[in-house]
Amino acid sequence: MKTTVKDKNLQYKLLDTESENNLFTALEYSERLILFIGAGLSKDTGIPTWKKLLGEIYLKAFGKEIEIEDGDELKIASQLEKQCVVKKIGFYDEIKRIINGRKLPHLAVHEHILKADFFSRITTNFDNVLDSAATGTLKNYNPQYWPRFRISHINTDCTCYLHGNVFVNDINNRIIFTEESYKEAYEETDYIKRLLSAITYENNILFAGFSFNDFEFVALFEKIFTMKKDEMWAEFGPHFILLPSSLREAEYSGYKQKYHDFLIALNVKPIYFIVEGDSYINLHHILDYFIRKMKKPQLLDGTI
Repeated sequence: MKTTVKDKNLQYKLLDTESENNLFTALEYSERLILFIGAGLSKDTGIPTWKKLLGEIYLKAFGKEIEIEDGDELKIASQLEKQCVVKKIGFYDEIKRIINGRKLPHLAVHEHILKADFFSRITTNFDNVLDSAATGTLKNYNPQYWPRFRISHINTDCTCYLHGNVFVNDINNRIIFTEESYKEAYEETDYIKRLLSAITYENNILFAGFSFNDFEFVALFEKIFTMKKDEMWAEFGPHFILLPSSLREAEYSGYKQKYHDFLIALNVKPIYFIVEGDSYINLHHILDYFIRKMKKPQLLDGTI
């Protein structure tokens, strides 16, 4: 049952007082709070989901539509990359073309994210939303890319593109988008796992744009947490995750239930926001509110 949120600024945006309490608990840890950005934060910018993006490229490469199942994205991406070579289609050029074809609306929430005093920002997104928001907003924008990203960058107020950025043509920017690239990044070397393990252990994380039914999100955490020792778990976190309200009462099965329980056990506190239709605009509102309330905002113009 939904309970009334006490703060009027959050009313009709947060699901219940438990979510409100978790939000204010997150504020208490804001001095070492890292914002971990997932695809959901780009949902209201017009950029297609990973599945829809792959579907558009698949239609062009194979001349037919495809229904992509959860967990098959990497496999389909690998097939497409190979087929695009045969068809003489630039795979990553197609990704950029599709994203550029969407007119980005006003990116106020992303501008606020870049201005605010998060300890640093990490994203598994490969789009140009943050870069676009940084243009004309920040004097010193400090993006870092895999595989050159190091844990020391966390202390420099950076934005880390953990899986690369398709819009950056740089030898130090490697895109992790296919089965082969994931295997190289996560299995052939354990550097990303060790890096994320250290970050989640030494800092507090606010996850935005991820969910428990996001296959890649839970797979990522499986890789991280398998490296942790039992005795470390008692000291882990707290971390926080912004989730759509539909997941509050959702029935979990299989890996979804496993990881839902796993993350809760590891002190990742959910903050449920109410979804309006297909829009995640309340996610933006809550982040905006959170940034206004942070302990030490650092803004170029002194305002949000």
